[in-house]
Amino acid sequence: MKKAGWILQVKKDEISLQEKEIFLYQQSKVVTAVGSDQNKYLLFFYKNRFLNIIPSTSAKKSTFLYEIKKHGKRVPALYPLLTKWLPAHTKIKSLPAQPFIQKIKDHYSLEEAILVISQLDCWLDASLLKQLIHDTFLQLRRGGKLQAAYRLGMLLDARSFQKDWVHSLISQPDYKNAAQIYQKPLESLYNDDPIFVEQKSYLLLSKYDSLLFKLYEEQHRTNDSILLHTILFLENPTNPKDLLQALTKHLNKMEIVMILLTIKKRIPTSSTLHSELLRYLLQLGEEKQALKLYFASQLELDLIEKEKLLAILEETDHPKYDLLLVEPDKLSYLISGSPRKFQAIVEKYLPSYLNKYSLEDIHDWLGKLSIKEPLPIKNNIAKMIEWSDNPEKQLDLGHLSYQLKLYDKAVECFSWEVELNPENKEPLSWLMKSYQHLGKKEEAKWCNKLLLEQRS
Repeated sequence: MKKAGWILQVKKDEISLQEKEIFLYQQSKVVTAVGSDQNKYLLFFYKNRFLNIIPSTSAKKSTFLYEIKKHGKRVPALYPLLTKWLPAHTKIKSLPAQPFIQKIKDHYSLEEAILVISQLDCWLDASLLKQLIHDTFLQLRRGGKLQAAYRLGMLLDARSFQKDWVHSLISQPDYKNAAQIYQKPLESLYNDDPIFVEQKSYLLLSKYDSLLFKLYEEQHRTNDSILLHTILFLENPTNPKDLLQALTKHLNKMEIVMILLTIKKRIPTSSTLHSELLRYLLQLGEEKQALKLYFASQLELDLIEKEKLLAILEETDHPKYDLLLVEPDKLSYLISGSPRKFQAIVEKYLPSYLNKYSLEDIHDWLGKLSIKEPLPIKNNIAKMIEWSDNPEKQLDLGHLSYQLKLYDKAVECFSWEVELNPENKEPLSWLMKSYQHLGKKEEAKWCNKLLLEQRS
């Protein structure tokens, strides 16, 4: 699975980061990561913007990080979304407190800047942050901006920042008119204060999810929309329609596959989302992943999908998947109606399988499959088992081994026959052919020389 490959620059050192999880809470995302220095890090994002990276710290009660970990929605790191927030392999630095605060003030309105800054209260000096917020309240009040001051208080309260202290700041009588605005239904506040509406919609997600998706669309935050759709589906993985609609609307096929592969372990094997993933994998030529998905899920295949999966197994002389580890019923369903194809597949894979399994193992495996049509390969393996300890059957065993491209076994059998019957040209001729298939030119020349001597 692809990784974002972000790099943290610390003086002259570069630390490679491996992202682990995403926490979504209100407008914010926190991505947990492990560095090549074995330390843990937290990357903070606000809406679509990267804010800062800090060393991982304990989530002390009353901090925003505590709220995120307690009430936030957690998903595995989704590569296509991460790299839209912060491009892959970007080199980043951890900004110290003052440059970070100034950076945020330069990018946002005063009230929103304070909200954003407060989200790193697990890292910022508590007295510095509290003084900054207090000074901002005074600045707004002295400037006659009571509505803005009250709004700041409501935003901080909605994100649970020191509620008692914040309430004391906005409980003055002159905030009465400003307070009335926030008594409206949430939908009526949408145009007046979309930031507050987003915060509250998240906290009351089961009731206001459609309002939140509307806001994402109007603010062109498609990645947040995809992230929330993913979260909601994982919480109730019955109908993937909304998630698939969001994915297909905004992402390409490879990006969709990467997200579905990342979350598939959390999805019941009976979910129809697995069928969609299989379809995308086959379209993109992700053959091994397609086989792995089919054998691990409860999928009903159409005829075309069956043919494609069988074709994947047929395409190579080396196993793409260990079929002996597959549930017999799943394999039986896949090969039903195609015994000849399966016969050819087993014959191709047999030399590789015999490096790991015995003939008896393979014969037992074939016996567990529910196939109406007879399989010649099963009978041939049964003969090989029966003849293996019979000195009188080594020539026949050699022929059968050669037919099945088990050339090492054929060499063993024909060598035995040559030793017992040195005047017989037949085993010597087959021994030469077996050596040729194994690429053993010197041994094949030796056999040819003996044949020429016998003829003279």
